[in-house]
Amino acid sequence: NPLDFLGPATLTMTARTAAGGPGYVAWRIRHETGFDPRKRVPLEWKAGDEWQTLSARIPSTGRLIHLRIHAPVGAAKIEIRSISLGREGQDPQTWDFNSVK
Repeated sequence: NPLDFLGPATLTMTARTAAGGPGYVAWRIRHETGFDPRKRVPLEWKAGDEWQTLSARIPSTGRLIHLRIHAPVGAAKIEIRSISLGREGQDPQTWDFNSVK
C-alpha cells in the first residue's frame, strides 16, 4: 500500500547495526515531486549486537507520502526488525520485517 499518513507523526524503528552514528529521516508530502533538504530530522544509531529502538518526530502537518531512512555514513550490517509510523490518538501503521527471510 502506498504511504498516505497525516502528520505530524513519530517514526519508531527497531534495528541494529555494527557501526553507529548520526543518520536522519527525510520526507515528502503530497504534491511534492522531490525531497526538500530542509525536511529531515536526525536519527541517532548506536552500534552493537542488541536490538535498539530508534525514534524521530516528523513535524510535518501535511500528508506524508514518502519516507527515507538514512543510516550513518559507513554503517555496516544494518538489520531492521520493524518500522512504525504513529500519530497521537491513532493506531500506528507498522511494517514488520521479522518474518522476512
